[in-house]
Amino acid sequence: MGKVNWQMRELPQEKRDLMKRMIREVSEHENSQFDKMEQFMQHGTTTVRKHCINVAHVALFLTTKFGIEVDEEAMIRGCLLHDYFLYDWHDFKIEYLIHGWTHPGLSMRNAIRDFDIGETEQDVIRHHMFPMTPFLPKTREGWAIVFADKLCAGGETVGDRVNARREVKMEAMKYTRPHLLKRGKATIDGQMTKEEGKNADRIRRHGLGITHTGHGVLRRHRVAV
Repeated sequence: MGKVNWQMRELPQEKRDLMKRMIREVSEHENSQFDKMEQFMQHGTTTVRKHCINVAHVALFLTTKFGIEVDEEAMIRGCLLHDYFLYDWHDFKIEYLIHGWTHPGLSMRNAIRDFDIGETEQDVIRHHMFPMTPFLPKTREGWAIVFADKLCAGGETVGDRVNARREVKMEAMKYTRPHLLKRGKATIDGQMTKEEGKNADRIRRHGLGITHTGHGVLRRHRVAV
């Protein structure tokens, strides 16, 4: 679920247009550092900027799907800025060890500094980590992001790992069962032997290439990864 395009397809056209307008508005604001978030990774291969857009998509999808009345503009704006902390929390720094508890407050302060946001947006940003941060959201918009953020975080993390593992399996299959790939018979899942699975892990962990030399003989060599 690293990508959330299905939520956008399910939305009415006017909701899609609203999303695009809000992203453009936040991105082009005179003090905005929103696009800078593309430099920082959030979950797996998903950047902080993309994650915030994903969360806004899902929050709008959920409130639309279940007929929950919300201030959509404020909710989307808050979602887009909910991780507006502007650093890479994966770097090893002592203060980043408590990032999960501290970044909502920091993101809210940064958003107040750079944007004209109201109480609804502040509630969305400040309380999006509930229950990790033990403060209940006070608005329906705040509750929407609590669920949307968890769904996106899980999907981005698990989805990227699944996709990466499938890519490794395909790479191993290229060397160990090229005849299946040529005939279009490889389905990846359930097609690999135990030895091929070990080879896939070696590629992932050590950058070991596997060359098929015919008659079932494999030659391993170091490759750039």
